[in-house]
Amino acid sequence: MGSNNNPFGNSIKYTKPPAIFLAYIQIDGETAANGDTVAIYVGEELRCVQIVQLVQNFSIITGNVQMLNDSETITKIEIWDASENVILEVPNFTLEILSGIATDYITISGIIKNEIPVISDLQLVSSSNGEKIYSFSVIDDNEVNITFGNLPCWIEYSMDGMVHILTSNPGLNNIGSHTFTIYADDNFNSQVSKEFTIVVDVSDVLQNRYTFNENNFTDISSLFENVVNVKSAKLRFVSVPCVTTSIEAEYNKTNTAEYINMLFNENISKETIELEIITEDAFKPEFMKYRNGNLIEMVLMEELNNDFVPNRWARQELNSYKVVFQGYARDLHMNNGCVQTDFDAGICEDPHILTFGGNRLDLPHDDNIYNMIDGLGLKINVKSQILGNGSYAKYFYINYKNEEFILDIDNLELKNNMEDIKTKYHMLTPCDYSGYDFQFEKLKRSLIVKSTDGIMELIFNSETRGLLIKSRLDFTQENSTGIMMSNSVDECLIKALND
Repeated sequence: MGSNNNPFGNSIKYTKPPAIFLAYIQIDGETAANGDTVAIYVGEELRCVQIVQLVQNFSIITGNVQMLNDSETITKIEIWDASENVILEVPNFTLEILSGIATDYITISGIIKNEIPVISDLQLVSSSNGEKIYSFSVIDDNEVNITFGNLPCWIEYSMDGMVHILTSNPGLNNIGSHTFTIYADDNFNSQVSKEFTIVVDVSDVLQNRYTFNENNFTDISSLFENVVNVKSAKLRFVSVPCVTTSIEAEYNKTNTAEYINMLFNENISKETIELEIITEDAFKPEFMKYRNGNLIEMVLMEELNNDFVPNRWARQELNSYKVVFQGYARDLHMNNGCVQTDFDAGICEDPHILTFGGNRLDLPHDDNIYNMIDGLGLKINVKSQILGNGSYAKYFYINYKNEEFILDIDNLELKNNMEDIKTKYHMLTPCDYSGYDFQFEKLKRSLIVKSTDGIMELIFNSETRGLLIKSRLDFTQENSTGIMMSNSVDECLIKALND
């Protein structure tokens, strides 16, 4: 029962047997005094007011908690310190109680509330390799909840014991001043706040590091400032709200051949992106692929505008070329193809053209297998056959950078690599191409095979049973062997088509 001079008043009354609440009472960890009073609440209802009694140096209460139902939950306990005439709250307290049943003895402690939490100034702890670490503290006797307003996504919040940590990793597009607010709430007093400003200058940012935020495009044109034929570029991440990452660009240009590689960090390779590049009229992209991986499908620009679907790209001709890519943040390769549309002299850096077929180069008069060229990552073998008074090509085996295929020159079909007896008697079965490094274009009597790195073009013709090789590579007798490089026929005779 509460006394008349406590600030709580009288508790509500119900007819069910009360629960018996047993507790040791403390104030700020010290034993409460005789005359201090405890108020117990279920929801907003005051269910028990009980005066503290001192028994053998222990402050205890035995309180009858009024019960509306058989089972209820104590949601709040307050303690009145009679000597100071202040009300203290037992923080974060809940307890299930049962009608007519006594609880076990527990210890509860009321805490004196701070006037307000105090947020310290921001301190720079370290600065290294594009990363700055700041710390701040919050002075309060109670547990404090920290939130932020306008905190940049490239600043990460964490705790180190009782110290609050902010780790900053900005991108080039974050240079400037950034103001944000720290809010502290101890659930007793009004929320307090403090505003801070962090200034990012060029020295704070790693080279070619950018921040991508909220699915918005970030201008990355500075990545291509040393690239002759790129006017502008922008990139957005589709799958994540915020990414700060470094991107590298590799570029090479000869008289007619040109390529760009974009290199991404492996830890973001599963994230989807959309890339837009505007090139000068002199650079018309023909191929785009994941570096050392799949060729990316080229579609109409209208298809990209309708929806985001990974692994496709489009090119639109303006006064320049607009290239849009949708896919994953993996190393990308884009080139303008090795060979110009006009197949006359002046192809690539120099017109390195190797031919055989017709009268240009005669095969030995037999049906054996010969190596035509082997060097600079390219190997071409040919299986000959006797037709009338001449020896002509039947199967071509092509291996470029360890990706291979076999072509039947009669019908320009790809064939499976099978046992020697079937090769000998021209019984290889058709197959589909399943690699990444070649693109095939079939004309009436010709098959054009382009390497997707823009370095090689092979033109097969069924009428002449011939092959034309066009390449940016400079094949010489010092770096290559084979019949095309004037090695003797005996030196170039091999046993199997894929030797």
